[in-house]
Amino acid sequence: MEQIISYVMALILLVISPVATVAQRDIDKHIVAYFPNWATYSSQYKNFSVGDIPWDKVTVINHAFFKISNDFQLESTDKFVDFKKEFEHSDFWRFDRLKGHFGEYKYYKRLYPDVKVLISVGGWSESDKFHQMALTAENRKKFIDSCIEFLKKYPFIDGLDLDWEYPGVSREGVAGGPEDKKNFTKLLKEIRVAYDSNRMGDKLLTIAIPAGEDKIVGRQEPDRYHQYLDFINLMSYDMHGAWENRTNHHSPIYSNPYDQAGSYSRRMNLHAVVNFYTRRYGIPAEKIIVGTPFYSRGWRNVEDTGDGLYARASGGAPSILGNGGENPYWKMKELEDSRDYIKYRDKYSRVPYLYNKELGYFYSYEDKVSLSERVDYVNKYNLGGIVIWEITGDDFEGTMINTIYEKFSNE
Repeated sequence: MEQIISYVMALILLVISPVATVAQRDIDKHIVAYFPNWATYSSQYKNFSVGDIPWDKVTVINHAFFKISNDFQLESTDKFVDFKKEFEHSDFWRFDRLKGHFGEYKYYKRLYPDVKVLISVGGWSESDKFHQMALTAENRKKFIDSCIEFLKKYPFIDGLDLDWEYPGVSREGVAGGPEDKKNFTKLLKEIRVAYDSNRMGDKLLTIAIPAGEDKIVGRQEPDRYHQYLDFINLMSYDMHGAWENRTNHHSPIYSNPYDQAGSYSRRMNLHAVVNFYTRRYGIPAEKIIVGTPFYSRGWRNVEDTGDGLYARASGGAPSILGNGGENPYWKMKELEDSRDYIKYRDKYSRVPYLYNKELGYFYSYEDKVSLSERVDYVNKYNLGGIVIWEITGDDFEGTMINTIYEKFSNE
């Protein structure tokens, strides 16, 4: 009886308690931040949780990642941290016992109702079921029905973000085929139809698209499917990395005419990629959300040819997030302050890099200056906003997110 009374009292408190929402400055651009659900476990990710997200500085949060189960259902990659782990406000939802990241989302959505929270499905590690799921109408329906059921169960979640990496591409552990080209378009159309038929027309549907033309031409139909999407997150990073034998920029804004890696490499920059999508495929500029990396990529064994750019190299530089020179921005600031590294800025590509000639290490990354130019680019070409991979990489002062927010606010 006491337990029932406590449930009833908790429900009454939720109904009658006032919701003190937080006023946010009116900006007409999206600021999309990916939040990795594994971050809370690791000091490399600052043990980041939902409460650490700068809710007052973002417009959309992409929860990374959910996956597609063997029977084509929407499924969390970590049910414990998403729904059961104790966080600061887990006791707030005593009535439905909602804990984990999703209990926190529900709490903060009361404070920031205008911030959208989307479920990101897939990513590099969890794209293995997309091909088979999208292959038949029956399998697509199983997946879509599970998404609709999830959105009904958690109405504070505002939609889906599909990160299929990549339709039509086969790689180790991930199948792909020519069928994906049309099936991906069908999948997006059918999700949109399901939204409408379930009175969920306000739910968002977005995707992530690659920078490389080789993953699009003949493999996807951006000209056909963009009509079903609210916006598109452009992965304008990882354009170069330690899988190549020469150093380069992993997220250049413009081309450098001295890049000797060939014409394709000179097209791997933000400006060229935006033109590729808007001119060849007719995607409206305002639907393209430009990616910014809050992490580096780097090389080791860099040949001593001066400043390290476009030099021969082999292997990834030391890093705390992976084996390809991936350091969060806050770690790169520490390296900037080290006497062992010289910081350069490419006057053509408009991005920085660090070079340690003695150790043969080279890092390409984003800093406040290049991020400011990236935001200026979004404003100049009337693009839709900025998407961050990922929010935990910012420094402890919030230098990067503050830069984006302030520049969009002041336009």
